[in-house]
Amino acid sequence: MKYYRPSLLSLQKMSKNFFFFFNFNFLFFFFFFFPSHLWLGCLSAVNITHLPGFHGELPFHLETGYVSVDDESGAELFYYFVESERKPEEDPLILWLTGGPGCSGFAGLALHMGPLNFKTDNFDGNTPTLVINPYAWTKIASMIFLDWPVGTGFSYSTTDKDYITEDIQTKRNIYKFLRKWLLDHPNFVSNPFYMGGESYGGKMATLLSHEIVEGNEQGQNPLINIKGYIIGNAVTGEKTDKNSQVPHAYGLGVISEQLYKLIQTNCEGEDYLKPQGALCKTHLQVFEEFLSEINVFGILEPLCSDEPQKEILGLRRSLEENSADFLNQPSPDINCITPDLLANYWANNELARNVLQVEEGTVGRWHRCNFNIAIYNYTRSIPSSVPYHKNLAKRGYRALVYSGDHDLQIPFVGTLEWIKSLGFAVVDPWRSWHAGGQVAGYTISLANNLTFATVKGGNHLAPVHRPMQTFVMFESSSSRRPQPAMSTSRHQLPLLLDSALCLLLFFNLISSSLSAFNNITRLPGFDGPLPFRLETGYVTMNEKSGAELFYYLVESERSPSEDPLLLWLVGGPGCSAINGMTLDMGPLRFKLDDFDGQLPNLYANPFAWTKISNMIFVDWPIGTGLSYSKTAQDYTTEDVNGTEFIYQFLRKWLLDHPRFLSNPFYMGGDSYGGKMAVLVAHKIVEGNEGGQEPLINFKGYLVGNAATGEQVDTTTQVPHAYGLGIISSELYQLIMANCAGEDFKQPHNVLCANHLDTFNGFLSEINSYSILDPDCSDEPPSTNEMPTAIRSLKENPEDFLTLPSSSVPDISCITGDLLANYWGNHNLVKEALHVKEATIKRFHRCDFNVNSYHYTRSIPSSVPYHFNLITRGFRALVYSGDHDLRIPFLGTLEWIKSLNFSVLEPWRSWHAGGQVAGYTILFSNNLTFATVKGGSHVAPGKMPLECYAMFERWISHKGL
Repeated sequence: MKYYRPSLLSLQKMSKNFFFFFNFNFLFFFFFFFPSHLWLGCLSAVNITHLPGFHGELPFHLETGYVSVDDESGAELFYYFVESERKPEEDPLILWLTGGPGCSGFAGLALHMGPLNFKTDNFDGNTPTLVINPYAWTKIASMIFLDWPVGTGFSYSTTDKDYITEDIQTKRNIYKFLRKWLLDHPNFVSNPFYMGGESYGGKMATLLSHEIVEGNEQGQNPLINIKGYIIGNAVTGEKTDKNSQVPHAYGLGVISEQLYKLIQTNCEGEDYLKPQGALCKTHLQVFEEFLSEINVFGILEPLCSDEPQKEILGLRRSLEENSADFLNQPSPDINCITPDLLANYWANNELARNVLQVEEGTVGRWHRCNFNIAIYNYTRSIPSSVPYHKNLAKRGYRALVYSGDHDLQIPFVGTLEWIKSLGFAVVDPWRSWHAGGQVAGYTISLANNLTFATVKGGNHLAPVHRPMQTFVMFESSSSRRPQPAMSTSRHQLPLLLDSALCLLLFFNLISSSLSAFNNITRLPGFDGPLPFRLETGYVTMNEKSGAELFYYLVESERSPSEDPLLLWLVGGPGCSAINGMTLDMGPLRFKLDDFDGQLPNLYANPFAWTKISNMIFVDWPIGTGLSYSKTAQDYTTEDVNGTEFIYQFLRKWLLDHPRFLSNPFYMGGDSYGGKMAVLVAHKIVEGNEGGQEPLINFKGYLVGNAATGEQVDTTTQVPHAYGLGIISSELYQLIMANCAGEDFKQPHNVLCANHLDTFNGFLSEINSYSILDPDCSDEPPSTNEMPTAIRSLKENPEDFLTLPSSSVPDISCITGDLLANYWGNHNLVKEALHVKEATIKRFHRCDFNVNSYHYTRSIPSSVPYHFNLITRGFRALVYSGDHDLRIPFLGTLEWIKSLNFSVLEPWRSWHAGGQVAGYTILFSNNLTFATVKGGSHVAPGKMPLECYAMFERWISHKGL
C-alpha cells in the first residue's frame, strides 16, 4: 500500500520542560483531575501578527501551533486559531474540519469562511497577496482550522504508521486534540461550542459531535459545551451521495434526457459506485465521461489544477494582452489563477513557513489537498454518518445542514433525501431565504432543531463563491434567528404612454424626414476614437405617418466586404437595439466598477461578434428605443405587421447600402426577437422567391433563448426550476400530477391554478432571466443619494447585510441594464448618435408599455416557420443559456425534437478556452442546437467568450 512518507523528522520534544510553563497550583490541579495522556506531550502555540503577502498588521488575533495526539509515535496536529472579532469571551467556538480527507485547515483560514482571501488579479509568480474577507465567520465566532489527519498540511508524525488511518482512529485523535486544546485555552471552555465541516469534513464533524456528546456523558474532562454542528455539502457515506448526481446533472443541463432515462431505467436499486448490471455499468461509464470534463465541485467554474505550473505566468501575461487567445490556449487559462493555486504557492514559501512557526524538516512539499491520503492512506471504516445525525438530533442538538446547489460532487438533492429519511416533521416548509435584498437560497426547518438550506449558485464549498450569502446564513443560525425572508417586491410597472391625443399634439412639432445615416467616430463615455466603424441612422417606413426606425450598423473589423451581414433583433417586444450594441454581442460594454451616478463609461468588448461580421441592430417596433412616429396608431402593432415592417426596413437599408448586397446574410435574435427573426427570415425567403428587389443573399438564421409562442415556452419552466433547485420536489410533483395537459398561462383545473400560483410566487422573487444574478430594476432611482450610496457600499461591503429594501439599486444592482438607461438618456449621447430632436421623451432600454399594451402576438407559434426554413436547407443555430428560466432550454429542445429531424451527432460537450462551454446536438438539415453553460436569457451578455467561440465556428461552417 502506498503512503505519504515525510522527509527527515527531527523534532525536539518539549515535555521535559513542561513544568516550567505552569505554576505549582495549576500542576497540582492537572495531576489529580486530568489523565496524563491529555497533559503530557507537546502543545505549542504562537501568536501571529504579520503574514507574508498581507499589508500591515493583521486586524484579528491569529494563533498557530501543534498539539501532540500520540506522544509515543510523535503524531502532531497543526492548527490555526482565529479569535472572534466581536466578543471572543462570549461568541461561539467552532472547530472546523475541511474535506478530503487530506485537505489543509489553511483552506478554511484563507479560502473559505476564514478572515483572509487571496487576491487573484495581480499574481506574478511570487508571494501571493492576501486581503481581508469582509464576510468572515470569524467576525462573530472564534474558529479553529485543523490540519487532519496526520500527513495533511503541516501535521506530521515521526512514525510512518500514523500516516495510515481510518474514521474511528481519526475521530478519536481529533477529540483528543480538542480536549488538549481547550485545556491549554481554558478561557474558551465555557463558550458555546459547535463542530463544523464541509465535504468529508462534514461527515467527520458529525462523528466527532457524537464522540463529544458521549465523552461528556461519560464525564470526560474538560466537559465541552457543545450546542450543535454545522456542515456544508457533507459526505455521509450513503449511496445517495453518488446516486443523486445523475438527476442533479440532468437538472443542471450536463447530460441529456436520453441518458438520464437510460440510467433511471437500468440502474434502479443499484449503488452507482458499485453497479452490478451490465447495462447500468455502461450507462454510468458514459455519465462519468461527462463528469470528467467539468469541475464537479462547482459546475460553472473552470476545471483547473491547483498545482503550480511553470508556464502559467507567461501565459497569463499573454492572455491579459490578447483576450482572443482564450479560444485556443492550453490549460490552465487565465481563469485558473485560483485561490486554490495561490494557496500552494503561498504555503510552500519558506518565509510563510517561518512566520507560521512550522517545525523545520517535518514536511516536504505542502499540498492544499494531499490526495495520497484520500486515495491510499485512509479507510472509510464508518459506512454512514446518517445514524449519528439522527442520534444527535433526537438528543436536541442544533444542526444546520447546507448545500451549494451547483455542486455535483455531493448534490443537495441527495442531502435532502437522507434528511427526509430521518422521518422528522416539517416545521417550516420549503421557502426562500434572503441576503442583501436577494434570494440567497431555499430552506426547510424540521423538528429537533434541524435546518436545511441551499445556497443559490453555491458550489461544493459554498462560502467561497457565495461569501456574503453564507455569512448571513451562518449569522442567522448562530444567533438562533430564522433564515431571513423578504416579503415585498421593489419593482413597479412603468407609467403608461401618454394618450393618443397628446401624442398627436406632440408630433405636430416634428417635420417629416427621409432615410438618413451618420458615421460615428466617438461616443460619450468611451476613451478615444472608436476602434470600429459605427453608423447610426433612421429608415423611413411610412412617409405619410412619419414612422422611422432607428438602427446601429457596426462593420466587421475583419473584412466587411466579405464577412456575413446580420440583422439582429433584441427581445421584448420593446427592447432597444442598445442591448445588442452594449450588453449582448456588440462591440461595447459598460464599466460597472467605476460608475458614480453620472455618465457611464464604455470599453471595447474583446469578444464582440462584430470582429468577424457586420451587424445591424434595429429599434423595433415603433416606440422602442429611438424609433418613433408622428402618428399614434403606429405605436400599436402585431406580429404580421411587425414582420412586414422589419422586412421593408431591411430592403430599404440594403438599397441605401448596396455594397452589402453580395455578403452572406443571416437573421438573428434573442428572446421575442428570436421568434421575429424566424418570421422575418421566412418573409425574406418568400420575397426572394417572389422576385422582390433587392434579392437578399439569405443563408440562414441563429436565435438565442427564443420565444416560439408554444406552450413549452412556459410548461418547461416547472421541471427546469426543479432541476435548478428553485422549487421543492413536493411542489414539482403536485404540478406534474394536477396540470397535465393544461396551458400553464391559463389553467382551468383549480388545483393546478393554485399550485401554479405558488410556483409563480417563487419565480417572482428571483431574476428568472438569469437565476444566479440579482433581481434588479434597470430604471434609475429617483434619488440624488445614489452616488454616495454606491461609494459607501464599495468601501463597506458589509452594508449589504442591512441594506433597506427601498434603497435601489444596491451595489449588486449596478448592472449594464441600469447603465444603458443612464447612458441612453444623456444629452451628449443623443447628440453623438444624431437622435432627432423632440422625437422621444425618455429613453427606455426596454419599454414595457410596448410589450404589455401595444403589441399583439398574432402568430401563435414560430415552430412551423422553423420547420419550413430548415427543410428548405437554410442553416440554423438555436442556442440556449441553461440558467434562463424565462425560456428554458428544455422547452427549446422539446420543440426542436418535435420537428422529427434525424440526429447526426448526439448530445456532447463543446468547448471554449479549454473548458466545457455547453452541450450540443447536430440534426439533419443543417440544424444545430447548443446550450451555453451558465448562460442567461441573453447568453452573450453573460458568457461572452463562450458565445463568441460558438458564433465564430458556426458562421465559419465549422462544428462546435
